[in-house]
Amino acid sequence: MRIRQLSASLLLTGLLLPGLSTAGSSETLPSPTNLSVERHDRTFKGRWDAVKGASYYEVWVNAFGRWSFDPKKLPTSPFTSSFEIPVTDERSVFKVRAVDSSGIKGDFSADVKATVAAPETTETEALSSSSNTTNGRGPDKFDPKAPPPEAPTGLFSLWTDNTTLKLVWREVKGAEKYAVEEYRDERWQSIPLLEFPKPNNAILKNYPTPGPYRFRVRAIGSNGRASEPSRPTTASR
Repeated sequence: MRIRQLSASLLLTGLLLPGLSTAGSSETLPSPTNLSVERHDRTFKGRWDAVKGASYYEVWVNAFGRWSFDPKKLPTSPFTSSFEIPVTDERSVFKVRAVDSSGIKGDFSADVKATVAAPETTETEALSSSSNTTNGRGPDKFDPKAPPPEAPTGLFSLWTDNTTLKLVWREVKGAEKYAVEEYRDERWQSIPLLEFPKPNNAILKNYPTPGPYRFRVRAIGSNGRASEPSRPTTASR
């Protein structure tokens, strides 16, 4: 009788333990936190805290009483925790969830309604503010001794056609602009003429496939001090 009970116990253990181990190994990503969305004229701009382990995010929008997710309007990115989309319904509600490298989707964030952003400073107001600063009637925010920004991270490259490359990197806090360098003739050289469709995007033309080409990026502060270079990226096909 004891032998039969022991055999049954071992069989039950052998059946249950693998299942328990498998269940314990699949962990759902937590829901994103601190989601906020602002309406800037005819554009919604949202951001949230990045989720550790997330490969990309899904941004769901409730417009005109219906939830939907459109990857064409909201392209995913390996590191982006923000979005910009045109306003269709001013009463839209938003929620976000993270997706890991296996395609497993995490929990949704809390639902958030968009708030109206404060008016942006116009060019005339900016010039007036600059004039006031120069004449001593306002605080001088320019600090020539300020340290340079941090080095950009997350740099990667892709071809948009057979002769045009696009570089993308994470935006750096305190950076006023960026400088792109290419490794040519056994040294790093600045690329003077570039298009920057976004602060953290650069378009490089006349770079035919298949390459390879190597690039890196520096962030430049308002006082002109440049950061250390990013880790290089290699474009090749």
